[in-house]
Amino acid sequence: MREISTAFSLLGNELASAGVLHNMRILTLSCAACTLIALVGYKAAASDQQVAVFLRTTQRIAQRTDYPVLFVGRIVEKAPGDLPCTTRVGQSATYSVETVLFGFAPPNQVKVTYPKCGLSVTRLPSHDDLLVLAVPSGKDTWTSQQELTIPHTPVNVQKAQALLNGELKNRISEFMRYHGAPHHDDRVVAFEGTVRSPITSWEKPIPCLAQTLVPIDYDVEQVLYGDWTEKRMVVNIGICGNVPGLPILAGKRMIVFAAVSRSLTYGSLYVLIAPHEMAQVKAALGLR
Repeated sequence: MREISTAFSLLGNELASAGVLHNMRILTLSCAACTLIALVGYKAAASDQQVAVFLRTTQRIAQRTDYPVLFVGRIVEKAPGDLPCTTRVGQSATYSVETVLFGFAPPNQVKVTYPKCGLSVTRLPSHDDLLVLAVPSGKDTWTSQQELTIPHTPVNVQKAQALLNGELKNRISEFMRYHGAPHHDDRVVAFEGTVRSPITSWEKPIPCLAQTLVPIDYDVEQVLYGDWTEKRMVVNIGICGNVPGLPILAGKRMIVFAAVSRSLTYGSLYVLIAPHEMAQVKAALGLR
């Protein structure tokens, strides 16, 4: 009987030890799972915060610049090292442009300058598609910010396009409301056309004491809104500061909003619109 009792006691101890080990394994796996969930949640929160900053900055840029460009690209070349805060020269990254989602298409490869000091473009991923918002700052020169470069995902694209399309609608509505008002003698004409000749190039910026009216000659391809029967239209656009190199190039196709008066036909840089935004333009005008 004592032997049987001893045997049962030993068996009980082994089972208890096995149970403790089993419970410890479960506890270890549970802790690992909790850690993984926490890491995933942290990354998701960081990603959400990054996208929120991107959208806020994009809205601010879209309201202050004439034609921002949203594109999907991949970095093919980077400037080495960090940018010290003792210099005003920004670092640059050269992108291979895959898809233009908003604005006028840049070249297949575009060099984008990041002027913020302390930024190292070497930290930007080279093997991933990135969603980038940039603005032309001169001939063959583009500028962006670190906050305007985020991972390319369908959700990020949808949010960015929705914001920019909303800003485009606001621009059109503002132009129509001001120039189409009853107290104005103007009549608004919107058309799709092609630039016959580029604007005159200046070596130095135009002083902004008064805007210089620059005539742009267009071939009128199709009238979207208003009355216009001629095949050409010269639209005078007020420009000061740096003369833009884009999109006013010979042979460039675009959607143009013009205010036609008895003495002058004039427009604005902020309502020169890329042709692939036709659906958004028609929706803003109430057209099908």
